[in-house]
Amino acid sequence: MNSRLFEKIYGWLIGASVGDAMGAAVENMHYLDIRERFGRVEGFLDYPPRYQGGRPDYEVYSLFWHERREVQRTEPHPWGAWRLEAGVYTDDMRWRILGIRSFLKRGRRVSGWDFARDALAYRIDCARFPEGDPQRVWSEGLFNLDELVQMCLKSPFGHTQIVGGVWGSPAGIIDAADPQRGAEDGGVIGAVVAEAMRPGASVDSVIKTAFDYAAYLPDPEREPLPTWAGAFRTRLKRALEDADESGDVFELIEKLYTWLCATCPPFSIQNVFEALVAALAMVYKAEGDFRQAVIGSVNFGRDCDTIACIAGEVLGALHGISAVPKEWTETIERQNPDPPLRRLAAEAAEAVQEKNRRERQIADEVLGMS
Repeated sequence: MNSRLFEKIYGWLIGASVGDAMGAAVENMHYLDIRERFGRVEGFLDYPPRYQGGRPDYEVYSLFWHERREVQRTEPHPWGAWRLEAGVYTDDMRWRILGIRSFLKRGRRVSGWDFARDALAYRIDCARFPEGDPQRVWSEGLFNLDELVQMCLKSPFGHTQIVGGVWGSPAGIIDAADPQRGAEDGGVIGAVVAEAMRPGASVDSVIKTAFDYAAYLPDPEREPLPTWAGAFRTRLKRALEDADESGDVFELIEKLYTWLCATCPPFSIQNVFEALVAALAMVYKAEGDFRQAVIGSVNFGRDCDTIACIAGEVLGALHGISAVPKEWTETIERQNPDPPLRRLAAEAAEAVQEKNRRERQIADEVLGMS
């Protein structure tokens, strides 16, 4: 399949994977520690021991901020890479793949009940893996009973407690070019990706969509803050102003660190008010350039695999697979062969086309009665 729809979905998958895998090697590091150790990260790294702590506590959410230490993850972890090799993605990408597979199973919009059932079935299937197997560790760590209930009560991707409004991008693919539906199904990031999938979309229209659909952030009745939408808009506006005053994405990092960094946990606070804002600011500052936005996001540090994943998926969906450097695409496909992302993109494109054919037929019939 070589349609424009396929190119954009494939760009979304690969773009998200690139950001996730590149950022994961330096996740939880302060940006100054990244600079001290690596200069600038501009490609995939193996997973070396990382510096954590040793910087002021208002900048670092590590419990060990007062003591500089090296952290090396050697055991499987629900939020880590399955292999400690350059180019291997983590839970950010696995969540997105699970969401797309849930859609492919049905060929229609996915409800909270649908996704919760699929997540439970996945966990049961993974229980057959031996103790310590990465896939079993991930399923057991990510999908507890409370989380499955939340998926049923709310939209499947964007509004659950664990995702905090930043893992809802599969909704933007399912509801391609329809930000309203994308927001209903996947929160603000669902709306942003749905807009990026629209043929006439631009960086400016993507940013405007984030402001327009901020009200689709987590339900204030269930979350700690009663004014999520207003706070998100205020922080995004300030981040964009910082971007306008910065010479490049690296200077933007320095400006954002003076005020943007949010307490973590709770992860929903940090995800919405830091990661999502930082990613959109990088997209804006890079003027839609994929490489620049992703590298800026990676070098931000902290939860930089999530930040870079968001920046990568937004620009991958906006520009298509051609925006992603070829060598990065090849690394992702080689290091993450299951599932094959090109094939997954083709299947998703076919399913989105069929879904829209059915909806158009229904719309024509209804309009014919007017």
